[in-house]
Amino acid sequence: MKALRKSLWIVAAITALPAPAAASGEMCAALNRIAAAAQEPVPFASLERSQASLVPGYDHCRVETGTVARAGGVFCHQRFAPKSLIADVVAPQVRECLGAEPVPPERYSNASVFRTADMTISIESRCDERCHVGRIASITIQRRREEGSP
Repeated sequence: MKALRKSLWIVAAITALPAPAAASGEMCAALNRIAAAAQEPVPFASLERSQASLVPGYDHCRVETGTVARAGGVFCHQRFAPKSLIADVVAPQVRECLGAEPVPPERYSNASVFRTADMTISIESRCDERCHVGRIASITIQRRREEGSP
């Protein structure tokens, strides 16, 4: 009986784990939804009142709608982030999902930065895959300002 209970707990724990392919699909869907919102007349306005998590894995997101003077964007972070949110894992997903090109890193930045024709995406994590507590992950997606904008 004790062995059966232990087996059931193990099966329950394994089935609770997210499937890697599903997480990637969810991430692409979220990134594409944000990319579409960047094209709105008031950038990101449709996401402003969103009740759902804007980017999978990040519990804390803030949306700033764009104006002529401000590009607007989606800013997400997660404290005690899982390994699936470290920059080395999220960056390839951003490249694949959005066809984004990497930007050379700034001198004192730990962020991975990517650009599309319309957006700049910055991914950062403090602490790497060896970290067990205190890992913070963030993603910032902003509409790029048009040439000549303030």
